[in-house]
Amino acid sequence: MADMNGKLPIEAVGLSISRCILVLAEGRIPAGVVRKIIGGTLFDNLDNMWQEYSQKYWSSCTLRARTVFYQFVEKNGIDQPRLRGEEPPDSAAGIWMVGGRRYETAALKELLDISDTFLKMPAPSRDSLLGMLPPDAITALQDSILKGNLKPLMPDFVARAAGKSKEETTALIVGRIREFLSMAPNFQPPDLYPELLQVLLPYIRMRTVEKSVVSTKTERPVQFSQIRKAVRLPESEK
Repeated sequence: MADMNGKLPIEAVGLSISRCILVLAEGRIPAGVVRKIIGGTLFDNLDNMWQEYSQKYWSSCTLRARTVFYQFVEKNGIDQPRLRGEEPPDSAAGIWMVGGRRYETAALKELLDISDTFLKMPAPSRDSLLGMLPPDAITALQDSILKGNLKPLMPDFVARAAGKSKEETTALIVGRIREFLSMAPNFQPPDLYPELLQVLLPYIRMRTVEKSVVSTKTERPVQFSQIRKAVRLPESEK
């Protein structure tokens, strides 16, 4: 994964200093994908936060937690809105935020893993996958383009789809998605990629699992692929 200052296709914001630093220190989420961490704390001195939190929350991985914590301190990545008289975002729905969506750690990790798999596909393979999207995936994409978070992907969709058949509309949507993905990782606008991936996630997950199962079934263990001479059993005594 790219470093702390690298350009990434997905950037997350942490919503709990104690829990997010622990997750990053344990290596469950790469620190490089996290832009900042917002907390409901009121520490004027972040060294004092380290002293208190390292004992209270991060004692199981103190050295790594210190490295991660001060990486965020150095890049002004520890945000305490209450010091400005503001309330922090609610983390009840998940301690990570990507765009307007909340995620718990396992869900964010899945999103990042599938993103890596998806973007590392050769372009022809990715185009082929998009060309085989089932009707429910196309419907979900169309709904999001019309009235959801994917509106900026095709702001003129209604005009462009007017008078087109269902097949032509599908080709229009898939063609625009292919065009958008060809810009990876410099997506414009950048917030659209995680939203698009979220809509496609069930289908990409299914295809990834199917491919893994097929690959496993076609592999034959060496010990069962050896050609052995037939053993002639002794004839029974007459």
